[in-house]
Amino acid sequence: MVRNRLRAIAAVGLTVVVGSLAVPTAQAQGNQRGFAVTAEPSVSGEELTTQTDLWVLEVDLKPARLIRVGITDPKSGEKTEELIWYLVYRVKNRALKTPPETPDLDPVNVYDDPPGPSLIIPRFLLVTQDGDAPVSHFDVTIPEAQAAIERREMRGDLKDTKLNNSVSIVQPIPKRLAEGEKPDRDDVIYGVAMWRNIDPETDFFRVALEGFSNGYQEMKGPGGQPMILRRVLVQDFWRPGDQFEEEEKEFQFKGGPRWLYLPDEELRQEGKVDLGSGS
Repeated sequence: MVRNRLRAIAAVGLTVVVGSLAVPTAQAQGNQRGFAVTAEPSVSGEELTTQTDLWVLEVDLKPARLIRVGITDPKSGEKTEELIWYLVYRVKNRALKTPPETPDLDPVNVYDDPPGPSLIIPRFLLVTQDGDAPVSHFDVTIPEAQAAIERREMRGDLKDTKLNNSVSIVQPIPKRLAEGEKPDRDDVIYGVAMWRNIDPETDFFRVALEGFSNGYQEMKGPGGQPMILRRVLVQDFWRPGDQFEEEEKEFQFKGGPRWLYLPDEELRQEGKVDLGSGS
């Protein structure tokens, strides 16, 4: 039985959200060409008490953007121009604050070992919020698009810094930085999530960033079956959609990022998956 005081939220469909956590953010003004939003590793004392090996990365986000790239068909060899949606991010591992004494709580995650090693293994689920039902898309690896994005985004003092996709970024989490410690070059990891075939008329969409924390909870699902929920960062975006005149400058953050606990099973699905409603 899950013993915690986190507020439970029942969302649309099968999506169950537990523990909507406010995330301290810093949001830049102006044209937002840099990292505009920071999701600090916000945790509760209860989380740290019930999962003693918990880690949460600090995540910086640039605004979501578009890029037109010629993509080669692996079968025909023909190149076709596609509109790729992408999100550039960077992560650091900052120390979490020591939890207060909570003797009335016992560890609730009863596995012998945590479900997964301390690796960054990200997955990004983009969920459009227009129309009769949400439509979800997993990020994909697109080498030709990645090269073009890297030329656009990794300039100046970042010119020689690697921009990872969701495969090449898989690695142990970086060393934990003490409070106030300035990160070295190797302490910061840069990545990009890419999507294709997104409805060009999309006005509102939501991105779930999985793999930046090992936080999880166990609770009873339908029929009393055990259900695993993962700690996931969720960010909403807004843009006026126009399939004839798409402009990347129109992407805007809608509210700030927030940590949610989402069902593991739904995070593995693509298609009509809902990540909950509202900010």
